This record gives sequence, structure tokens and C-alpha cells, in this order.
Amino acid sequence: MQAALARRGLHGSERKMLHSARRKFLALALSLLAAASVLAAPASAATRLVKNTATVSYGASGIGLVNSNEVTLEVGSATIGGVRGGGAATLTLYGDQGTTRPIQYLLLGTTGYLKLDARACKNDPASLQTRIATLTTSDGDSEQVLATETAPDSHIFLLAPVPTRRGPAQGGSGQIETPKGATVTVAIQGCDTPVTVDFGLVDPVGIVFDSVTGSPVNGLDVSLFKASGAACTQQLATVLAPDELDALVPSPNPYRSHDGGRYQFPIVPAGSYCLQVASTATYTFPSARPLASQAPGRVSSAGSLGLPFPVGPEPLFVAIDLPVDPMATKLALFVNKKASRDTVLAGEQLQFTVLVKNVSATQVSHLTLRDAMSTGLSYLGASLRINDAAAADPKTAAGSLSIALPDLAPGKSHTISYRTALSPSAPSSVHNAASATAAEGISNTATVKVEVRRGFETDAKGVLTGTVYLACQAKDPSANPGVPGVRLLLEDGTGAVTDRLGRYSRYGLRSGTHVLKIDPTSLPEYARLVAPDGAGLGFIDLKDGELFKRNFALECTDEAQEQVKARATAPVTDEVFSALSRTFSAAVFMPGIGGASSLSSTGTGSARDLPAPGVRDAFGTAREFSAAGNERSLNPAAEAARAARSIVPAADQATALETALLAIETNEAAFLNLLDDQVLAVSTVSVQVKAPMESKLTVALDGVVLDESRIGQRSLYRDKAVMGIEYVGVK
Repeated sequence: MQAALARRGLHGSERKMLHSARRKFLALALSLLAAASVLAAPASAATRLVKNTATVSYGASGIGLVNSNEVTLEVGSATIGGVRGGGAATLTLYGDQGTTRPIQYLLLGTTGYLKLDARACKNDPASLQTRIATLTTSDGDSEQVLATETAPDSHIFLLAPVPTRRGPAQGGSGQIETPKGATVTVAIQGCDTPVTVDFGLVDPVGIVFDSVTGSPVNGLDVSLFKASGAACTQQLATVLAPDELDALVPSPNPYRSHDGGRYQFPIVPAGSYCLQVASTATYTFPSARPLASQAPGRVSSAGSLGLPFPVGPEPLFVAIDLPVDPMATKLALFVNKKASRDTVLAGEQLQFTVLVKNVSATQVSHLTLRDAMSTGLSYLGASLRINDAAAADPKTAAGSLSIALPDLAPGKSHTISYRTALSPSAPSSVHNAASATAAEGISNTATVKVEVRRGFETDAKGVLTGTVYLACQAKDPSANPGVPGVRLLLEDGTGAVTDRLGRYSRYGLRSGTHVLKIDPTSLPEYARLVAPDGAGLGFIDLKDGELFKRNFALECTDEAQEQVKARATAPVTDEVFSALSRTFSAAVFMPGIGGASSLSSTGTGSARDLPAPGVRDAFGTAREFSAAGNERSLNPAAEAARAARSIVPAADQATALETALLAIETNEAAFLNLLDDQVLAVSTVSVQVKAPMESKLTVALDGVVLDESRIGQRSLYRDKAVMGIEYVGVK
């Protein structure tokens, strides 16, 4: 077996895990059969009618029960067990003719090899003994085979091979036959005391059947998908099965029903799953008929209708019967569905409109529309309208809507519309399927597919946002004042500064874990973080396309409130002129054009307390160079006039890069958040620039090119063929 597993690419811990899973699975399967079995007592005992149905619970919660076939026997006494010995006899079941591979149960459709230790049989020490063994199933089949002693006076008998077949019991056919699993009792004749033992015959299959007639349906593809929470995914599950060497190997998924509607998924890891049957021109799935009205004797659960069901806590087979509706019963209604848009951005809203028409010659009643939404879509409350009139919110369960509709006369129709929201983590496309049911029949299934885009600013990246605020109002958090000017840093050195309302955001972040830290030096003097944020540190587990919000609260003291008010009003004083003079320049390299085109400066920050490039005299007059290279004098009078119109608080510059790109008219290279002759109120700024797409852009401060590590965000606006770049923490 080890060699077989190695050939299949399974080694070490994987083999141990699979062997353990298989042993537990076999033990559970045997226990299932044993619990469903009762053995016949001697004829002299008083008989009674016993009916028993075994139940397997997939998980500790007790939900998702799967029932076995019902076993009915007339018995006098019952002994429950897997492999049982009577009259000092024990039975060992093998899966190979050489009796080297013992197994705990026999799979229906295979051949079993039985070895019996029957010490109750007197033997001749000089010769091999032969006995007649009678094999009887719990559903009525009876066969006889020879049992030959392996050695004189050994008491060990080897029975002739026992073939099995799925089908009705036919005594004397030379093979054990059962419709769907049974308990097999072995009795040896010619011994001093009765010798009886039993073993399990397992058929781990489900049946696809007609929901109206109950007849099995062949030729339909059954798929097993993984489920996430209460929603089904489109990811096929891993299915295993034992091969001829008893090694676990991949088993088909999907599986086409055959031989009486059978499908099989022999061994499935613990988890949550969904079953789906591919609809055809003849049959559709899931069935619209209630499980209670289905044909009796079927193994049914939520999984029978395509809803999630659990398997576990150990690997187990899936044996759930699946009803499908014949199209002949679906001519009463026609459903058509449309979406308001073919393409939508993640996080936006989307409207669906469904038309339900009565195409039969009679009125239909008890009409219900079922609308199944894929992962990423959620219904928006109070948005349902039926025939242009507002309606109560529908029932929702496992991502599906159930909408009750008025009766429909022949040829008439209902129009239903509602709105949905797409989560930021929605997949690249979402599907929405609608079908209608009535007492007189059901409809076709109408499906709409909508493509989901992430927007021009990011390629499925995450967004981090939040607020730094004073925790003054516990009852009304929205009334808490935000704290401007607080710097938040990520693990890569990039970050953001809160605006006048204490808000911050970072776009285009990769998925994974990020570390967010508040710079304590940027907090107001009398402000302290509130527990559990006392360290000002947070870990962010970000997914692709996810919008993650992380707030930080500060103690609401009188001193802190005064500091926050002072920051919010952002009064400008002469201290502004103590900042270092800066000149920004940029060069754009266009594809196919030799050399670089200079980008004229649309903004400079200047000051007078430190030397700028040039000469400063005793009166503080400094020389400043613009991006174009021309020199001009900065005298105090001119500076004062310029400052009156150009000093802008830092909070007002915090315009989102995407917003700035939306407002532009051309894609020519330019600064976005800096103006000519602008004086900045802070010494550290974020610089936003734009340039044509596919161009190479460099930005320089006092002639020193800014390193790309200072880039905090890149955005593309394809409609205007422009790109935007934001440099953060520029000093």
C-alpha cells in the first residue's frame, strides 16, 4: 500500500493522514450498517417485526442528518455488531484473493474473500474438512458456498469468493444481490454448535430521481462544490476513492448518473459542500417541489435542493438523493431577467428586473419567485417593487430571495425589481438566477451574469480607511469630533495624515497582513489613546478588493478638545515662514520621444528663516528658483501679499488622488495639489502629480529626484489616458 500511495504522489504525513481518514471512515461506515442491522434468532424463539433506520450526523451540531435505507426483519432476538462471532467463531474479511489485505466492510459491486475461525467444528486431524456456508442478506438474498479448511485440524476455513451485485435479491444466483447495502450473515453447517457471523455490505451512493414519478434518472452530471458559510462556491471539491490496491486516489467530480440514477462521491474531507445537477432540456435542478412531497424512501436533506450541508468531523461518503423536475411540468410560467448594467464597480449598487409571465391556458395560483444570488451580492432592504408598487421585503435564506406573487391569469405577467449591493470582495463576475413556481407548474431558470470591475484606481487591491477621534459621546459616536493632522504609518513607511474631520484613507494596498501605527508625536499635546488602542498599533488583515475600516479613539479631556479645535481652525501665523524653502520640478519621459520634456512648476513652498538656493541679505530677502529655472526676488512686501492669497492649511490639500484625476481636463503633465507661489503650513507634505499614461515621470525636490519608495499611490484613469502618482512624506 505504501508503494501504491507513493506512485500516486502521496508521501509521509500525507499517507498517514489518508490512512487515518480511511480507517475512521470505514469504522463509521461499518457502524452505520451495524446500527441498521438486526440478526435473525433461532426459529424456536418468539418473533417480532423490527424496523430500523440508521442516521449519520455530519458534524457535532447534529444538523444535516442523512438516513439509511429502512431495514425490516422478523426476529426473535437481536445482536448489534460489525463483525460478530457466534459459537466460538470469528470472521475476517479480505479485499484480495491472497487474503493479505483485510478490510472492515465490503463495497457493493466487488468480490469479497472470507476467512472463518470456527473452533466449534470438530475436525479430523488427518484430513482437510469441508463445510457448507450459507450467506443470507438482511433484505432476503441467500447463497451457499463451500468453506474449506486451510490445514488439517486448523479450524480455519476459507470460503469460496463471494461476488456482489447491485439489484433485487435472487436466491441461488451465485452472487449476493441487494438494491442498496445490507448486512450479510454467514452460517456454517455441520458443527457441534451453531456458527454464525456477519459483515457489512456498503453502497455509498446517491440517486438522481424524477421529482414527480420517483423514477431514477440517468445521464445527468452531478457536481460537488465547496461551500463557504451559507453560500455555495464554484470551486469543485476534492473526492477520493480506494483503488485496487486500497490506496486513496482522486475520484471523478462531476459524476454522470447511471445504472438507476446512481452517482458516487466515496470519500470527502470534512467541510461544507453543495451538490448541483446540470440542468438539461428534459430536467432542471434544484427541484421546486417540497421534500415532503417527494417520493418516499429517498435520503433527503437540505443538500437535496442544492443548499450547503456539512460533512464531518471525519472524512465520509456523500449519499444524498437528488430530485430533478421534468420540463413537462414547467410549461405554465416563463421567467426573463435583466440587470441594470452589464458591468459594475465593486461596492456599487445594481438593480435587477424580473418578468414572470403565465404562458398556460389556465390561471396559476400560489405563485412564488425564487431568486438565487451568488457570493458578493446582497439584497438592499426596502427596494422591492412588484408591478411598480412598493412591496414588503422578501424572505431571505442562504443567499436566495423568496417573493410571494399574486395569482396570474393566462397571458398576464408580473414585473419585479429590486436593488442589490456588491461587496468590495465580490468576484470578477456575479450570477443571479431566478425561477418561479406555482401550484400548476414551474418556470424556466433565467440567469444574468454581470462583470465586476475594481475601478481605475486599483487592480483588486484593498482600501484602508478610518477616523481618529475624541471619545466624547458614547451614545452618539457620530458626534465625536475628529482629530486633524494625526500621522498614521504602515509597515513599509508609507502612510496618511488625517484631514480636518479626523479621517484618513489609503488605496491600492496589497492583500495580506499590514501593521498600522499612529505617530505619537503627531497627536495633540494633551491627547492620549483610549484602551485597547493605548499603543496606537493595529494589525490589518486585508483581502483583495476589501474596504477595511480602523478607527482610533483618544481621551476626551478639556485640554484635548481645545487642541483639536485649534487644529481644525488651522490659524496661520508667521511661524509658517520658518519652514524650509523648496522647489519642486518634474520630468516626463514619453515613449517614442527622445529626451525628456520639462514639467513647469505649478507649486512651490517657500520660507525666509533658512537659506534658499541663492543669496539672502540682511533684510531677509531671498532668491528662489522656479522649476523653469528663472530667478526672482522675494522681498517682505511681496511675500506678505503672496502669503495672503496662497497660504493653504495642510488639511485642505488632502484631496483624494482619484477625485483630482476625475476633475482634470487634459492629461498633460502637471502638479495636482500644489499651486504657483503657494506657501505650505507644514514641513512634510504629500505631492500629487499627473502625466500621460505609459510615460515615465520623475519628480525632484531642490534638484534631487524623489525615490520611488516615497510613492504611496498610483492611479490610472483610462478614459482620459492619464496616470496619477502621490508621493508621501516629502520633507
